[in-house]
Amino acid sequence: MNKIISTIGITLLALLGSCSEENLTQDEEAYGRINFALNAGDTRAIDTSYDKNAFQVSVKQGNNTVVRPQPYSEMQDGVLVKVGSGYQAYAESCSETEAESANSGWGCIRYYGVSEPFAVAKDQAKWIDLPCAIANAAVSVQTDDEIASSAYQLTVQASDNTGRRLTFNDSTKENTAYFNVAGSRTIQYTLTIGEHMLSQSFAIQPQHSYTLDVHKQTNEEITVSIGVTVDANVAEDTTEETYNPYV
Repeated sequence: MNKIISTIGITLLALLGSCSEENLTQDEEAYGRINFALNAGDTRAIDTSYDKNAFQVSVKQGNNTVVRPQPYSEMQDGVLVKVGSGYQAYAESCSETEAESANSGWGCIRYYGVSEPFAVAKDQAKWIDLPCAIANAAVSVQTDDEIASSAYQLTVQASDNTGRRLTFNDSTKENTAYFNVAGSRTIQYTLTIGEHMLSQSFAIQPQHSYTLDVHKQTNEEITVSIGVTVDANVAEDTTEETYNPYV
């Protein structure tokens, strides 16, 4: 009987020792604090009327999300993250999907930024710079009075997404169409006046604003030129097409 009791006692001590070691490991798990400095002020190509407090900020370690997306305004005191390396912070004003689906499908400006990789040290605070830039492009239309009164339609679509077609006419001429783009993307436009139609394409880049300027030169000639704004103070004309829509 004494031998059985002794064996049980040793087993219980071993279990208690195991639990103590596990608790000790959990108690010693180290954290550091990270604070974010979000800046989107250098991106002026399309618009600067953004609210950076509404940007969604998150943190990943590799493919693992360690801080779920939440408004920048709620992260002014920083967040605690486990000690480690290979972290990156992300910020966006809206998702890629929202950038092309908002405003009844016309889309909206999307700011996006990723920090440099960083490490977190125990009981230390670290400031992380989050420079954001416009990640999409804008397309708008401008016409003279004669075109505006001729019941025109100008449809734009990305060549790789023909299911999203946006039509400018006299009632939507003030709208702006936004397109996601990484590097370059081809946009096709189709101008229709009465029974006559012209289709052309052009390439877009992030942070650029494109204006399709449609003018009636003579009764036989209509000119479509594409103005590109690459900065609030720099604009240039690129492609120009002149055609007779009545033949």
